[in-house]
Order: sequence, then C-alpha cells, then structure tokens
Amino acid sequence: KKELLLLTGLSGTGKSAVAKTLEPDVLTYDSPDIRTEETEEVEQSSKKELLLLTGLSGTGKSAVVNTLEPDVLKYDSGVFVVGKFDQTTSDKPYSGVAKAFGMICERIGQMSDDDVTKIEAEILETFGNEVEVLVDLIPELKCVIKEYPTSALSDTEDHSLVNGQENMRFAFRALTRTFSAVLSPLVLVLDDLQWSDISSLQILDYLITDTQNPNPLMIIGCYRSDEVDENSVLINKLLALRSKRNKFSFNMTELEVDALSADDISGLIKSRMRVDHDATIKGLAALCVKRTMGNPYFVLEFLRMLKNEGLLTYDAEGRKWMWDLSQIEEVTMSTANVVVLLQKKIQGAPKQVQRLLQYAACIGSSFSVSTLELIWKKSNLIGHREKPEPLVTLLATAEENSFIEKCGPKHYRWVHDKVQEAALLLKKRAKAAFQLDVGSSLYYCLDEKSLEEELFNVADIINGGNVKKRPEFARLNLRAAEKAKGISAIQSAANYAAKGIELLQEGKVLTNRVLALKLYTIGAEMELALGNGKKAELYSREILRRNEFSTMEKMPLKIACVRKLSLLDSNFSQAIERGLELLQEMGYGLVRSRKLLTIQAMAALQSTIKRVKAAPAARDLHKTFSLATDQKHKMCTLLLGNIGFSTYQTKETMLHILSICRIVQMTLDHGVAPESGGGFTGLGLLAVHVNGDFKTGYRIAERGLAIQKIAGKYREGTTFFTGYSFSLAWTLKLEAILKPLSEGYASSMRVGDPTYAMWALVSRHIWIPYMIGKPLARIMKELSLIQSQMEELSTFEQLVIVKVFWQMILNMRSNSPHAHKLEGFMFSRNDHEEGKSVQAGIVHFTEGELLVFFKPEEAADRAIHDGNKFSKLCPCMCLGMIETFHRGVALYIMARKTKQRKYKSHASKIRKTIKKWLKAGNPNVEHYDLLLDAEHAALNKAHHRAEKLYLEAIELASRMGYLHHAGLFNERYADFLHHERKDAVKSAHFLNEAIRFYEQWGAVKKVKMLKNSSFG
Repeated sequence: KKELLLLTGLSGTGKSAVAKTLEPDVLTYDSPDIRTEETEEVEQSSKKELLLLTGLSGTGKSAVVNTLEPDVLKYDSGVFVVGKFDQTTSDKPYSGVAKAFGMICERIGQMSDDDVTKIEAEILETFGNEVEVLVDLIPELKCVIKEYPTSALSDTEDHSLVNGQENMRFAFRALTRTFSAVLSPLVLVLDDLQWSDISSLQILDYLITDTQNPNPLMIIGCYRSDEVDENSVLINKLLALRSKRNKFSFNMTELEVDALSADDISGLIKSRMRVDHDATIKGLAALCVKRTMGNPYFVLEFLRMLKNEGLLTYDAEGRKWMWDLSQIEEVTMSTANVVVLLQKKIQGAPKQVQRLLQYAACIGSSFSVSTLELIWKKSNLIGHREKPEPLVTLLATAEENSFIEKCGPKHYRWVHDKVQEAALLLKKRAKAAFQLDVGSSLYYCLDEKSLEEELFNVADIINGGNVKKRPEFARLNLRAAEKAKGISAIQSAANYAAKGIELLQEGKVLTNRVLALKLYTIGAEMELALGNGKKAELYSREILRRNEFSTMEKMPLKIACVRKLSLLDSNFSQAIERGLELLQEMGYGLVRSRKLLTIQAMAALQSTIKRVKAAPAARDLHKTFSLATDQKHKMCTLLLGNIGFSTYQTKETMLHILSICRIVQMTLDHGVAPESGGGFTGLGLLAVHVNGDFKTGYRIAERGLAIQKIAGKYREGTTFFTGYSFSLAWTLKLEAILKPLSEGYASSMRVGDPTYAMWALVSRHIWIPYMIGKPLARIMKELSLIQSQMEELSTFEQLVIVKVFWQMILNMRSNSPHAHKLEGFMFSRNDHEEGKSVQAGIVHFTEGELLVFFKPEEAADRAIHDGNKFSKLCPCMCLGMIETFHRGVALYIMARKTKQRKYKSHASKIRKTIKKWLKAGNPNVEHYDLLLDAEHAALNKAHHRAEKLYLEAIELASRMGYLHHAGLFNERYADFLHHERKDAVKSAHFLNEAIRFYEQWGAVKKVKMLKNSSFG
C-alpha cells in the first residue's frame, strides 16, 4: 500500500517523458513498462514499498514512471503528482516535496465543497496556528484552507536546538495521512533527487517509515547515478533506508534502467525506419553508441540532429531512409556529448531566443511568463541595442524548436534537464555574471510580496553568480536563513547564513553590526542544531570576542550554548553553572548564598504559592495576563526553564524549586513567556509533593494550563506532559489524563519537540496503562510502535525506558524461573550504569514490580533497604503512587508471614502515606487504601473487618477494570482465607478468581505460580 520508487541515471538519460521528445517521422521510442515481474511480486507481498530505479540521465526513468499514470487515474480518487528538484536552486528547502504536495492540494480543491470542508477542518485541527507556516511553504494549500489563524510564536522560541526539523517532518507526515485517506491510490513522484536538499530527504524517510499511516501510498523517486557517489547525502540516506526496511515493514527494491546497446539501437532503426540492410544499420547503430554512449535521449537528439542537418534523409520515391556513414562520422567528430549537440541546436536559433533561454535556465526547471518578462524587460534596458522581440513570439519559437513546453497557464518547463544545462553553459565563461544579472533583476524588481514568495530561488540564483561582497545580498541571505529556520530546514538555514557571512564586506562587520550579529547568531544556532560544534564555536567567538557588542546582544548566542549543554550533550551540571552565570550577567542572580539555599528555596516556594493563590482563577487569567514584551525577561525565563529541566535531572531539589518559583514570579510581574505554563504546573507539583496540598496543587496546575493557552502552542506539549504526568495525575482520575497526554504528544510533534512528544507517549501508552491494569499484550503492542518512532527521532533516553518496561512485561509473560530478574534480550541490568537519571528510577521501579509479583519476600527486604529511592530518583512522577503501594503490599506480606517488627513499622508508614494522599484528594488510591487496611486488619487479627475490606477492595478494583490489582487483591484474600480462616474451599474460589484476572492481564508466569501454589 505504500511504495517509494527512486529512479536514477546519468544526466541526460531521459527521465522526463522520453516519448514526448520523439519526432514521428524519425523514430518512436517505446519506453519499458514499469510492471516487471520483480515489482509485481513485491506489490502482492507488501503494503509498503521502496523502489529505487537507477540509471544514467536520459535512459528513460521518467518515461518508465509515466507508464503508471494512466492506471492510477483510472480510479476516481487516484492522484499522480510530480515534484521536481532543480539544479540551480539546490539549497531551496523542501522544493520538490512542496511542489508535489501543491499539486495534491490543487486536486483536492477540485473536490466537492463538503469534502474540501472536511479536509480543511482536519488540517486546522491538527496544525492550529502553525498552518500559516505550511501555507507559506505550499501556497496551493489555500485551495483547501480558505481562512486560517496566524501564528503567534514568540521570538524567544528556539527552532534550532529544541525542535530541530521535527515539526516540518511531522507536518508532512500528518498531511500525507490526511491526503492518502481521501485520495487513493496516491502516487508521489520526486524527480531529480540528486539535487534535493537534506530536509527533503528526511521527509522522504519520514513518510515511508510512518507505521501509523494505514492508507495506500506510493512514493517514486528519480535520481541520476552519475551525479552521486558513496559520500553523497542521497546515497547515505538510501543506505539508512535499507537498514530500516525490516523494522518499519517496507520492502526495498532497486532497479536500474540501462543504456541501449548497439543491437537495441539496430532493432529500433530497423523497426521504425523500415530499413532492411543489416550491415548498414549496424554501422549507424555503432556510431550512435559511440557518440551517445547508448543513452536513449542522446540517441534521439543525435538522430534528430542528423535529420535537421541533412545527414539523414528520407527518399520519398524509394520510400526509405538514406545516410552516408563516413560523412556522418566526419561531421559529428566534435560532438563529444549531448550538451554540445544541444548547444549547437540552441546556437542555431535567433540571438534573442538564445538569450531568453539563458535567462530561463537561470530561473530553474520551470518558470512563469511574468518572472521571465520582468528579467527580459530589465535586460533590454541595459547593454542591448537591438529592438527586443515580443516575449510571446520568442517563447513560441523556443517551443516550436522543442526547447521548452507549456506546463500550465503562462508557465513553461524545459523538455529535458539537458536542454536547460546546455542553455546555462552556452556562455560558460560568462555564466556566473549572467546568473548574477538574473538574480539581481529579480531582487530589485520584484515587489516585496513576490520577493518573499521567491526568496529561496532569488538567493540561490544570486549565490550561484559571481556575487560581490555587498551588504544587500548578505541581508538577502539572512532573510533566507530566517525563513528556512522558520520551516525547520536547518541545513539550508545554515548554508544561507554561511553565505551571508561570506558576503559581509571585509572589515565592515561593525559598519553592519546588526546584520553581522544576526548572521553570526543564526549561523551558530543552526550549526549547533546540526551538531557542528566547532563551526558554531567559530561563529560565536567572532561576536563574543568583540567588546563593541553589548551583553544583551551577545546573550542569545550564550543561551544557545547553554541549551546545547543540557538538551544535546546531557551535560546538566555545566548547563546549570553556565545558566546561573548568565542570569547574574543580566542582573537576575538566582542564588544568594549556597549555605542558605534551602531556606531561600522554601521561603520562595511558600511566598510564590501565596501570590498565585491570590491571582485570578484559571478561567479569568486571559483577562489579566498578556504576553511578555521585554526581551530581557523572556531570555531570563528561557534560562530558568533550562535550569529547571537540568536540576530535575541532577536532583538538585532546592535549585529546582528556586528556578520554578522565579519563572512564576517573573510571569506575575512581567507577563507570559513560553516557559510560563510549565513554571505554573511545576509549582502545582511542588505544592502537592512538598506541602502535601493537593487542592492547591490542582488549582495552580489549572492556572498553568490556562496560561499555556496565552503563551501559544510552542511549549504546550511540555506543559501537558509535566502538568498531567507529575501534578494533575495526583488529583485527577488517571483515565482522565489519557486524552490530554495524547494532545500533548500531537502538540509537541506539531512544533517539532520530539523529546517531550516521546515523554508524552511513554506516559500515555506505558505508565498510565500499566497503573490502571490494562492487558500486558496491549501495552506490548504499543511498545513496539513507540520503539520504532523513538529510533526514528533518536530520543534515546525514552527508548531505554521503553526497553526496560518491555523486558519487565516479557518477564511477566514468560515461564522462566528467573522471571523475577530484569534480564533479557530487550534489556540487561548488567548493561545499565547506575546514576541519578530518570532511567535509573525506571530500572529501580521495574525491578521492584517483578519482585512484588514473583518474590515478595525480596521485595520487602528491598523496600526496607532502599526506602523511597524511586521518589528520590523520579520526584513526583505518577508511577510513584503504584510503586509506593506495591512496596506496602510486599511489606505487609512479610509482616503477616514473619510477624517481625521491621516489616510492620515500614508497612504501617506506607499505609499512613496512602491515607494522607486519599484524604488530600487523590482519587486514584482508594483501592490501595482498602487493600492495605485489609492487610493491616489481618495482621492485627481483626478478621471480620479484614474480610469486609478485602471484598470491598476486590469489588472496587474489578469495577474499575484494574486487572492486575483485581488479581492481586483476590490472591491476597485467598491467602488470608487459607492461613487465617482455614477455609480451603473459599480460598480456592478466590485463588481461581485471582488466576482468572491474572490471565486476562497476561501475567503468564504469575498464573503458573498460583496454579502450583501450596494453598491452591
């Protein structure tokens, strides 16, 4: 259902509609059908397909692809679209992909109003304000979306380090899911991938590896084999895709379109030109191979040239074609390749047609009449004395000579890439100057709106010319870099920034200080995002070493470096120290004295909570809060948010509290910044876990979510994850936070924040389902999908957590005698390095779970030894509820079994903790409380009360559908009946109930243990 076909060949081998280049009176070339036995077999065996079709330029790759179009269009909803990359604008991000999606949008615009409205609603719901960025990239999207909200992203939001390029990849993936659901079959052709940018190749990868798109999709790619090598980005991407095919369930087939042999050409001449003299035919065929290397497109052009020059003639009387082989060989001796041949053909056209073709070649693989007319008019004002012919006349002549062809109203394209290449090289020595003239004409003559639309094209054309060091062109590259950054085309943004820096006049950095500052800053940010630390440091040093720039002007570069330390390098300690230093530089010192840090943090916490409680309720916050406007305050909150994140990782609790409180205080004093929502939800979390005030924590977290709506979508995913998984999970039913976590995932992916998107997935599909006892098989299925996505996004911390949980579930579902040990092919405890990270906390948690269900005596001893280690490693995490409860269960098991005081006292403490949570308003621990009360009553020989409490706990767990606890509670009651009440019959009944619930849960090992138990 999903296929990616990549066609490759040397330049000029005829990818683009070979059949259209043929003259009926010379030769008709039959392109091969794409339905080979190999591809037919693949189509039948797989829903996703990656086909790589390789060959030299001109061998007919595009013609092969075009054979599919009629079959696709037989279906009413079938769509066949082509996006072509351009040799003159190879830095333009997403160019070919955007063209293809633009054609899809035009097709949707032709559908019924009801269908368009539905698609429009789905896109707006998915993207919200961010749809504006997509419309800028794909203007044809306006055919689908008539009205859309404008983006309200803050200028402090970093699209380079936090979100990289994931937001745009997610956007194309989401659009593809939407489009392929209504357009079927959908065939997406990407032509000339050898000229594609890195961002486009990443989109290609992202679409074919989308395991969550169930809709039919075929992607076809064409590229020239002679213009790539083993070190090229394209080949490396294809190697990566080969390694992914099994994991992401797609087949990958590589086909090559070969050049024609002398026998092939002989057959064509014989069948099409009605020539029977084999010896003569073989001589001409051999010469064709010699002059064209058997390239089909070159062969056709060579034969056409022979006919036009009278070397190949048709004898009407004898009704046959005639030629003099020796004469042809002598005359064509200088025809080294098809470009030379085509140049001669172009040089045979009128001078003004030649000049027009040169201008058109600089514009790209296709061009509008209006753009060409603008350049034509300006060029005729400078340096050309002859009276210019009307543009329409010149275009008609070029079309008659098969140089160009119409591709839409007032739009043309080259009949083949080689014609464009020949036109570009017509005056090879003057090409750079010529290209600069074309780019300059566009830059100075286009109105502001048109220039913005053509910004990448204009910048690429100018950059390809012999451009001088001029501030206006450096400024043009800055605009292009900022626009590329805005659509997350990081590599392109870095390239434009580098060119802009190069174009700054020597020694004139301070003359153009604002321009230089912006170029070096965005350059450093983009290089950091790409992992090019040395180049980023070089750019940063150029600005940071100059005393002429103020502290605030240098601050964005310094902040970028600090965020790299935490978000990319995981060097949290250094990130904290550098962050504190930068806050001090801006006059916002966070720590007054390390010795008094605890006192300062606790005082700040209480005073900040008091201020927030006095603030308006969540529903009224929009009336009193507005966005912060002061850059200094926004940069401070950005640093504070990074310090808060880093101190959570290093468990520097007091610094964490201070950073959260300061974010909230600055929001109350100066307005809402992107980090404000997370600051408020973090404060709510602290109110719960430091003060034990669940009600206040809930209300503060509610304010945080309301503030996030004011701040915009950018940090929404982060706020949703932290708010619901750490704060509101303690005050809302766990089932109620599943939907918000899904929204947090979608929001994070939409703005390109894979880190928190994956955290939201972990919480939504692993932590919460496990806590509420969903079937282990269902969780495992989710784990498989989540693992694939995390590997795609390289979110390795979350990936380790997935593998840890996966191993725990595998153990629970196994019959191994060592199931209580967290060891296996998914995760080995021996490979884990003990530390303070969240990973260490999750490893500790899963080890404890296995012991509770399989070795409760060891779990109890571990609970005494380690205490609340998990809560120290992962403060406030929702898993802390079930972890604490299960420690209590293990301790009561051993307390009842051994009657030892050490187990009793620790069990009693946990029971009191659970009661405190329940009294404070935690709705998720009522059944915990009932079970621990039952165990406590049984321990104290209050048998009647114990029986009543066991039954209430069983009934509540069963009614809520918590399979694991329904099994555990029945197991504990059966144990009580057997050992305390000596009721074997009743005990057996509840033991069978425990087995039934454990079977539904999927705990195979536990079921086997109970069936073999001594009281079964």
